[in-house]
Amino acid sequence: DTATIESKNIADNAVDLMSQKISRLPKEIQTVLKMIACLGSSIDESTLRLIAGHENAGKVNSDGSTGHAIFYEYDDLVGSLELSVNAGLLDCISTKYKFAHDQIQSAAYNLIPENERGLWHLQIGNKIWTSKGAEQEKVLFMAVVQLNLGTMFIKEKEQKIELARLNLRSGESAISSVSYPLAASYLKAGIKLLDEKCWKEHYDLTLKLYECYAEAEYCNGKFEDMEKALDQIFAHAKCCGDQRRAYFLRIWALGAQEKMKKAIDVGLNMLAELGEPFPTTEISKEMILEDFSKTKQLLEGKTDTDLLELNTLNDDVKIDTMRAL
Repeated sequence: DTATIESKNIADNAVDLMSQKISRLPKEIQTVLKMIACLGSSIDESTLRLIAGHENAGKVNSDGSTGHAIFYEYDDLVGSLELSVNAGLLDCISTKYKFAHDQIQSAAYNLIPENERGLWHLQIGNKIWTSKGAEQEKVLFMAVVQLNLGTMFIKEKEQKIELARLNLRSGESAISSVSYPLAASYLKAGIKLLDEKCWKEHYDLTLKLYECYAEAEYCNGKFEDMEKALDQIFAHAKCCGDQRRAYFLRIWALGAQEKMKKAIDVGLNMLAELGEPFPTTEISKEMILEDFSKTKQLLEGKTDTDLLELNTLNDDVKIDTMRAL
């Protein structure tokens, strides 16, 4: 409606005005504001230290040619941020700097040419990941988000595979934290980095990405996306053992959708693959009594203590068979 259009125009005009204000600042301050805008609405001291320093300093141009450095020493970064606070562009709360308004962040980000933004994100991600302490989970997430925003500028296949591995790590960590939508976004990004030869050249990585993505989407209730991932696993898995997790996910998903007949059919098919097929004909009372008799003979003379002292089952196939039952 008219009110919405007018509101958008006012917002766009405000961003344009702020962009003009920022563009009149010294080049170093502009660069620092652009870099923070790439990271989000705020930056704390620990993140500042990750992106500080001239070693491996990024130089950005859309054609890959040499441009100006986008990284500065810590003291220089803080100096630029303090000047931005004085200019009313940032607020400083304790050791955290935050854009005074989201439109200021938009204005700073818009000063980066659209065809260069991916390069900024890519180089920021590389800088964060190669900095000290990059093994921390928070830093892993931060680096991978930035690297994913710059994938269009990653040309080397091995670099894509390495980023796919980082997305898998991030996705698994997010699943462990019960952050399933976040996990799905990382895992989907990792899958997009794979090529048509992935199942042949990077089988374990590809299988794990599709398994974890299917699990995340199952937990998100996005069963259609889950099924697409499972189809890939069933089409390319080398053996039944590599399909077991996919079988369980399909059974659970069908159960969650109250499709019990289909869930049972999938379960029976899985048991057959595991070497424990169910009879295809009607099960008679005599067959049931025969199995009870065999079980009774196996337990004959065994006390409760004897049963408790039996070795723990460690056959993965048998364990999964019991789970399916």
